Amino acid sequence: MPNKISESRNFFATKVDYTENSKKNSELGLKGELLVINHLQNVLGYDTIHTSTIEGDGTGYDIEAIKKDGTSIYRG
Repeated sequence: MPNKISESRNFFATKVDYTENSKKNSELGLKGELLVINHLQNVLGYDTIHTSTIEGDGTGYDIEAIKKDGTSIYRG
């Protein structure tokens, strides 16, 4: 059993800027969505709708890709 008296811990308090973290995460997420849209359009030739920017986050997906045969693929 460790000796509780001689056991020491190093603790450094930090202040977290949750607003800044959220902003950075949103920017990163948008960059990822744009990368996927670029691939769907330019590599696979799909039409796309960036639903998260048009309709908001309530749709359950961020991108709708429409294949040439008219069927849709939803990417979250």
